[in-house]
Amino acid sequence: MASTASMYLTLLLTVERSVCIFNPFRFKEWCSYTRTCKFVLTVVIFSILSNLGKLCWERRVERYFKAILDGEEFTMYKEVETELYHNPIYVEVVLVWMVIVLKYLVPLTSIITLNAITYIKLKKVNKERHTMTESQKNENKLTRMIIYVVLEFLVFTSYTAFAAMSNLFPSVRLPFDSHGQVYLYYQFRELLNSLNSSVNFITYFISWPPFRRTFLKIFGCKKEVVLTSPPPSPGTHQTSV
Repeated sequence: MASTASMYLTLLLTVERSVCIFNPFRFKEWCSYTRTCKFVLTVVIFSILSNLGKLCWERRVERYFKAILDGEEFTMYKEVETELYHNPIYVEVVLVWMVIVLKYLVPLTSIITLNAITYIKLKKVNKERHTMTESQKNENKLTRMIIYVVLEFLVFTSYTAFAAMSNLFPSVRLPFDSHGQVYLYYQFRELLNSLNSSVNFITYFISWPPFRRTFLKIFGCKKEVVLTSPPPSPGTHQTSV
């Protein structure tokens, strides 16, 4: 669920940067704060609905066994897969095509395409502009930073996307012969997700001063310096005119 939201929020960020480059005069109108909040809410709702099957009808919790420890009785539960999860039609339509296409193929393809077009347009604009205002320089710097963040996102997500999309083609499907290999796959995927978040934070913190100032202000890492005039010395007298 979180990975789906992260994928589409990255796509939303890419679209916002593309609008800023291609239609700068309509940027504030099309990408207003209210519309951005609505788009983010739509992404969150879509992420919840698209992963609802994992929470409701693909798996269920059953009582495993009872144990008595130090005179107290404990009930152990385990997660089991339902019959629908093993249904060939459900697996082919929902788990393979819908999940892989909606979760990986569509957003990744859109992100790569939009960023490539934005990068080409940005280079062309920079060549044509001999003099740029400070706001234009900040916008270009922000756009370049977003492109770097998206490239990092693609690098760290490519392994998971390849492993998921390999299910579409049995001839190149990744062979998981044991539970240990499955465990290693999930652990490596979580490691890449953690690295993605960490590298993004470092990139934002180093490259974008407004983010750095806001972060330091929110978490109290930056002390505000209050300038006050020194008190008058005893030997001086204030006179009024």
